[in-house]
Amino acid sequence: MKKIIALVLSMMMIVCSLTCTSVFATTDNFYFGDGTGTYTATDDTFTVDVVMGSFPQDMTKLDALQIGYNLTGIEYVSCENKLPGATLTGGKAALVFTYSSGEFSNTQLASLEGGVIATVTFKKTADNTGNTATLAIADGSMIGYTEDSTEYYYEDGDVAMDGLAITFGGGTTPTPSASNFYFGDGTGKYTATADEFTVDVVMGSFPQDMTKLDALQIGYNLTGIEYVSCENKLPGATLTGGKAALVFTYSSGEFSNTQLASLEGGVIATVTFKKTADNTGNTATLAIADGSMIGYTEDSTEYYYEDGDVAMDGLAITFGGETPPVTTTYTVNFYDEDGTTLLDTVTVDSGSAAAYSKPSLPTKAEDDTNTYAFDKWVKLDGTDADLSNITADLNVKASFTATAKTPVVVNYT
Repeated sequence: MKKIIALVLSMMMIVCSLTCTSVFATTDNFYFGDGTGTYTATDDTFTVDVVMGSFPQDMTKLDALQIGYNLTGIEYVSCENKLPGATLTGGKAALVFTYSSGEFSNTQLASLEGGVIATVTFKKTADNTGNTATLAIADGSMIGYTEDSTEYYYEDGDVAMDGLAITFGGGTTPTPSASNFYFGDGTGKYTATADEFTVDVVMGSFPQDMTKLDALQIGYNLTGIEYVSCENKLPGATLTGGKAALVFTYSSGEFSNTQLASLEGGVIATVTFKKTADNTGNTATLAIADGSMIGYTEDSTEYYYEDGDVAMDGLAITFGGETPPVTTTYTVNFYDEDGTTLLDTVTVDSGSAAAYSKPSLPTKAEDDTNTYAFDKWVKLDGTDADLSNITADLNVKASFTATAKTPVVVNYT
């Protein structure tokens, strides 16, 4: 009898050991992002994947999967469920997957090993003025549990997941160069042929990720010239110009890398300045202002330039450059008497004379009563044409003088 009782107790202990012991987790059971435990956010609001790695134990008795976390420097925004058949509830402290039919299916979960089971969006808190934040898995997060918490559950530091160390802004602020943007031809010099002149604003090479910029601002100090107007050439952006700066803002809130990359080396605006009334000399300057913040985000934490980190050269302007003469030319067409048969075409400068260029003047065959000699060129309507001072395109036709033939008298005797 004692042997039978001992055998029963032994069997009960074995059953208990199979059903009552928590299964310890490993960090590859679930993970955020790429599983490295680090994440670089290119914006203050960012979205990361939640991935289910290897989860070998029987999960058919789980009523829920819960991931509890402690957030520092970031806050929960939203989540999107990717786990078929489950419902996801997200919040500031945890993600909770519950299976609509009451229990998870091993087949269902096995097919998702190594796959994304959710995406979660966080954002930088208003009081976080630095470039880092953390998502730490909470002790007692109970990742995977049953209704009575006796099977396949994790708590009190038995964490099946790594947290995240988050860095904002790509880690470092990019170092600008004068080739990022420039006025004119990029030489830093401009010769104005009039007191009012227009120069191009060109975007050169801008290698960093610019998709999170809220604006591109170019601040300047003007000496001897003043701002007149500007014209935007940057598709999808709005340009505001003034006496101290040009500011491009993108109508949809953020600039597009594709959009900007297609414009590298291209004109993004033209700006017109004019010589000030008190400038009696032949020079002026456009200097890029310190703190001009060429490229910045809403809270100025990513991809911005200030305090002399200038991504653009200014301009040294010289007035009085000779204006190259503008020569206008006109076309004169010479037609036969019928006004449709083209005989010759010449091109002449405005104010110059036009002359028929063929070796000989047009002729007209005699008829029974007259012979014909070239007289002059007339307009197609028959009025006189002045070919000595051409100021517009002109069509002329040949005009002939008729001479009557002398009658022949025949005497019959």
